[in-house]
Amino acid sequence: MPKHKTSKPRVLPITMGTLLLILTMFLSLYKFNDDFKESIDAIYRTAYSLVFVDPTMNTVADVKRNIAYCNTASNLQKLDMYTPKQSEAPRPVVVYIHGGGWTSGDKVNPFVVDYGAEIVRNGMVFISINYRLAPKAVYPAQNQDVDCALAYIKAHAAELNVDASKLAVMGDSAGGQLAAMVALTSPSKSLVKAVVDFYG
Repeated sequence: MPKHKTSKPRVLPITMGTLLLILTMFLSLYKFNDDFKESIDAIYRTAYSLVFVDPTMNTVADVKRNIAYCNTASNLQKLDMYTPKQSEAPRPVVVYIHGGGWTSGDKVNPFVVDYGAEIVRNGMVFISINYRLAPKAVYPAQNQDVDCALAYIKAHAAELNVDASKLAVMGDSAGGQLAAMVALTSPSKSLVKAVVDFYG
């Protein structure tokens, strides 16, 4: 008698189809559901800081995260502060503004380690800020948030133990443009003593 071929279950196509469906659902939620996006972004920030930022920064700085600077609970209006260890006298401060085409990016990123650690090693306080992002936040919301952060730093200089008379801003890409705009048009421009603009 001829042997009948037994049909093997198509495990791989079913698995791939299921994974594709899950990925599509995830991306849809991330794009169209603000609460879901904010939760995923918070997980990313935490994981990234634990793996890439904290191991370096904790060796050179006392770290304070997620300080609200504009009287809101929004994660997009918070800053992280890196102060040289055993800092007593008020220190000069460098405020970093992240890039991302005004639509993405975060205060926790490689610049914090690459430049922030070196700034802290040289005795300055490094502050990295978030700001509201387009298209949800319409221009000039981004400039306003930078101004709000600078006003907060000036008003709380004693509490933060910074010398607000020695304040510089730096940024990359969109952050570089925002840093340059501080010096050109901001109400806080008299506060800023230097601007470092990376490909603004």
